[in-house]
Amino acid sequence: MNNTVDMSYRSIISLEGVIIVIYYDPRTE
Repeated sequence: MNNTVDMSYRSIISLEGVIIVIYYDPRTE
């Protein structure tokens, strides 16, 4: 049960990381 929560939590973290990289792309300038 705790393992499933950890996996879904990591999925959200990695997903937000990708969104942040796309949203704040430093190579746009």
